[in-house]
Amino acid sequence: MSNTFIVKNIEELSKVVDKFSADLKFDKPNLILLKGDLGSGKTTFTSILAKKLMIQEPIQSPSYNIAYEYDMNDSKLIHIDLWRLDKKDIASLKISDYLTDSNILVVEWAEKLDDQYSKNLDCYIWEVIIHEKSQKERQIIINKSK
Repeated sequence: MSNTFIVKNIEELSKVVDKFSADLKFDKPNLILLKGDLGSGKTTFTSILAKKLMIQEPIQSPSYNIAYEYDMNDSKLIHIDLWRLDKKDIASLKISDYLTDSNILVVEWAEKLDDQYSKNLDCYIWEVIIHEKSQKERQIIINKSK
Protein backbone atom coordinates (compact mmCIF):
# COMPACT_ATOMS: atom_id res chain seq x y z
CA MET A 1 0.00 0.00 0.00
CA SER A 2 1.36 3.40 -0.94
CA ASN A 3 -0.24 6.84 -0.68
CA THR A 4 1.10 10.25 -1.67
CA PHE A 5 -0.15 13.57 -0.31
CA ILE A 6 0.76 17.22 -0.86
CA VAL A 7 0.24 19.43 2.20
CA LYS A 8 0.56 23.20 2.44
CA ASN A 9 -0.23 23.79 6.10
CA ILE A 10 -0.60 22.13 9.47
CA GLU A 11 -4.33 21.55 8.99
CA GLU A 12 -3.71 19.56 5.80
CA LEU A 13 -0.94 17.60 7.54
CA SER A 14 -3.34 16.84 10.39
CA LYS A 15 -5.82 15.35 7.88
CA VAL A 16 -3.07 13.13 6.44
CA VAL A 17 -2.11 11.96 9.93
CA ASP A 18 -5.82 11.33 10.63
CA LYS A 19 -6.00 8.97 7.65
CA PHE A 20 -2.71 7.37 8.62
CA SER A 21 -3.65 6.82 12.28
CA ALA A 22 -6.95 5.23 11.22
CA ASP A 23 -4.93 2.54 9.41
CA LEU A 24 -2.83 1.62 12.45
CA LYS A 25 -3.66 -1.76 13.95
CA PHE A 26 -2.89 -2.67 17.53
CA ASP A 27 -2.76 -6.47 17.57
CA LYS A 28 1.03 -6.21 17.29
CA PRO A 29 3.58 -3.36 17.33
CA ASN A 30 3.81 -0.66 14.67
CA LEU A 31 7.18 0.55 13.40
CA ILE A 32 7.01 3.95 11.70
CA LEU A 33 10.14 4.83 9.77
CA LEU A 34 10.26 8.59 9.23
CA LYS A 35 12.55 9.82 6.48
CA GLY A 36 13.20 13.36 5.31
CA ASP A 37 15.63 16.23 5.37
CA LEU A 38 16.32 18.39 8.41
CA GLY A 39 13.30 20.60 9.03
CA SER A 40 11.00 18.65 6.71
CA GLY A 41 8.41 17.97 9.43
CA LYS A 42 9.24 14.58 10.97
CA THR A 43 8.76 15.74 14.56
CA THR A 44 5.63 17.69 13.59
CA PHE A 45 4.19 14.53 12.02
CA THR A 46 4.96 12.63 15.25
CA SER A 47 3.44 15.36 17.41
CA ILE A 48 0.18 15.31 15.46
CA LEU A 49 0.12 11.51 15.57
CA ALA A 50 0.56 11.59 19.35
CA LYS A 51 -2.42 13.93 19.70
CA LYS A 52 -4.52 11.58 17.56
CA LEU A 53 -3.49 8.78 19.94
CA MET A 54 -4.72 10.86 22.89
CA ILE A 55 -1.28 11.59 24.30
CA GLN A 56 -1.52 14.80 26.29
CA GLU A 57 2.19 15.49 26.79
CA PRO A 58 3.94 17.79 24.32
CA ILE A 59 6.12 15.85 21.90
CA GLN A 60 9.74 16.95 21.83
CA SER A 61 12.40 16.19 19.29
CA PRO A 62 14.58 13.45 20.78
CA SER A 63 17.67 14.57 18.83
CA TYR A 64 19.80 14.97 21.94
CA ASN A 65 18.06 12.56 24.31
CA ILE A 66 17.80 9.90 21.56
CA ALA A 67 14.43 8.55 22.79
CA TYR A 68 11.27 9.60 24.57
CA GLU A 69 8.48 7.31 25.72
CA TYR A 70 4.86 8.38 26.07
CA ASP A 71 2.17 6.28 27.74
CA MET A 72 -0.95 5.31 25.86
CA ASN A 73 -3.70 3.11 27.31
CA ASP A 74 -2.02 -0.31 27.40
CA SER A 75 1.04 0.53 25.34
CA LYS A 76 3.56 3.22 24.56
CA LEU A 77 4.54 5.59 21.81
CA ILE A 78 8.33 5.51 21.62
CA HIS A 79 9.95 8.32 19.64
CA ILE A 80 13.57 7.77 18.62
CA ASP A 81 15.86 10.07 16.64
CA LEU A 82 18.92 8.60 14.89
CA TRP A 83 20.17 11.94 13.50
CA ARG A 84 23.41 12.22 15.44
CA LEU A 85 24.15 8.49 15.84
CA ASP A 86 26.62 6.41 13.88
CA LYS A 87 26.06 2.75 12.91
CA LYS A 88 27.72 1.46 16.09
CA ASP A 89 25.49 3.64 18.30
CA ILE A 90 22.40 2.59 16.35
CA ALA A 91 23.27 -1.10 16.77
CA SER A 92 23.70 -0.63 20.52
CA LEU A 93 20.19 0.87 20.82
CA LYS A 94 18.53 -2.50 20.14
CA ILE A 95 15.58 -0.74 18.58
CA SER A 96 13.71 -4.02 18.15
CA ASP A 97 13.45 -4.30 21.96
CA TYR A 98 10.89 -1.47 21.85
CA LEU A 99 8.64 -3.47 19.51
CA THR A 100 6.60 -5.28 22.12
CA ASP A 101 2.88 -5.61 22.77
CA SER A 102 1.04 -2.95 20.80
CA ASN A 103 3.69 -0.25 21.11
CA ILE A 104 4.19 2.28 18.37
CA LEU A 105 7.83 3.00 17.61
CA VAL A 106 8.51 6.13 15.57
CA VAL A 107 12.07 6.38 14.23
CA GLU A 108 13.24 9.70 12.82
CA TRP A 109 16.14 9.58 10.37
CA ALA A 110 15.26 5.97 9.60
CA GLU A 111 17.35 6.16 6.44
CA LYS A 112 20.32 5.53 8.75
CA LEU A 113 19.05 2.00 9.45
CA ASP A 114 20.39 -0.90 7.42
CA ASP A 115 18.05 -1.79 4.53
CA GLN A 116 17.65 -5.30 5.93
CA TYR A 117 16.86 -4.05 9.45
CA SER A 118 13.11 -4.57 9.41
CA LYS A 119 13.12 -7.74 7.31
CA ASN A 120 12.52 -10.22 10.16
CA LEU A 121 10.54 -8.08 12.58
CA ASP A 122 7.06 -9.19 13.62
CA CYS A 123 5.29 -5.86 13.44
CA TYR A 124 3.47 -3.56 11.07
CA ILE A 125 6.01 -1.49 9.18
CA TRP A 126 5.26 1.96 7.81
CA GLU A 127 7.64 4.15 5.85
CA VAL A 128 6.78 7.85 5.88
CA ILE A 129 8.89 9.97 3.54
CA ILE A 130 8.58 13.74 3.78
CA HIS A 131 9.94 15.83 0.91
CA GLU A 132 10.14 19.58 1.29
CA LYS A 133 8.83 20.92 -2.01
CA SER A 134 9.02 24.55 -0.85
CA GLN A 135 9.10 26.38 2.46
CA LYS A 136 5.36 25.83 2.85
CA GLU A 137 4.70 22.70 0.81
CA ARG A 138 5.53 19.08 1.64
CA GLN A 139 5.04 15.85 -0.26
CA ILE A 140 4.31 12.94 2.06
CA ILE A 141 4.62 9.38 0.84
CA ILE A 142 3.31 6.63 3.13
CA ASN A 143 4.19 3.02 2.37
CA LYS A 144 3.04 0.00 4.35
CA SER A 145 5.34 -2.95 3.79
CA LYS A 146 4.04 -5.48 6.34
